[in-house]
Amino acid sequence: MSGKEVQSPLGTGSFLSRFDAEKISTLKVRTENPKDLLDCKVQLEIFEDLLNLTAHTSFLQLQNNLTGEPLKAWNETQVFFLQNVAHLYSQYIVIQRFHQGIVECEDLACKEALIRLKNLYFLDCLQQSQAVLLESKYFTPELTKAVKTMLLGLLREIKNDVATLVDAIAPPDAVLGSALGLSNGRLYENYYSAVLTGPNVFSRADYWKEIRAPLKTSKL
Repeated sequence: MSGKEVQSPLGTGSFLSRFDAEKISTLKVRTENPKDLLDCKVQLEIFEDLLNLTAHTSFLQLQNNLTGEPLKAWNETQVFFLQNVAHLYSQYIVIQRFHQGIVECEDLACKEALIRLKNLYFLDCLQQSQAVLLESKYFTPELTKAVKTMLLGLLREIKNDVATLVDAIAPPDAVLGSALGLSNGRLYENYYSAVLTGPNVFSRADYWKEIRAPLKTSKL
C-alpha cells in the first residue's frame, strides 16, 4: 500500500495517514481559555489529537497482545482501546457535518441554534472522554472542570430551542419517549394514560405498613 492513497467513503484511510507517533508525547490542548473550546477549528483539532493518542495507544496494546493467538489479541484490544478509537472517530465526523451545515445555513436564527447544539454535543463528548483527557495530560484538571460549567450554561441557553429542535428533527414517539411530547398533540390524555399504565400503579407501596403504624397511634 506504500505510495497509494486509500479510498474510503468517509475518508478514514487518508485520515489515518495523518497520524504522527512522534508527536504523541508532546500533544497538549493548544489553549487554556475555556471559551476557545467553542471554536469549531479548535474542536476539530482536539478530536484529531485525541484520535492520534487513542490510535497510538491501541496499536501499542495490540502489539503487546500479539504474543498469543491473533484473534484473541484483537478481541482483548477491542474492548477498551479500538472501540474507543471508533467511537471518537464517529463523534469527529458528526462535528465535521455540524460545521458544514452551519456554514451552509442562511437563516441566522437557525444557524445560532445549530451552533449551540453543536457546542453542547462537543462538550458532552469531552465529558465522556474525560478519562483519556486526564490520563494523557492533554487537558488540565482546571480545563476539565470548566467543561462541566460550560455544559450547564449551554443547557440553560438551549432550553428555549428544545421544542423547535424536536419539531424539526421529528423523532418517532418511541424514540422521544415522552408522554408530554407525543405527535398526536393530546397532552393530558397521553399523560393520564402514562400514569395509568405505569408499573405497580394500582398496587400498595412496599412500605405502606411502616407509614400506617404511626398514623394508628397518633392522637391527632
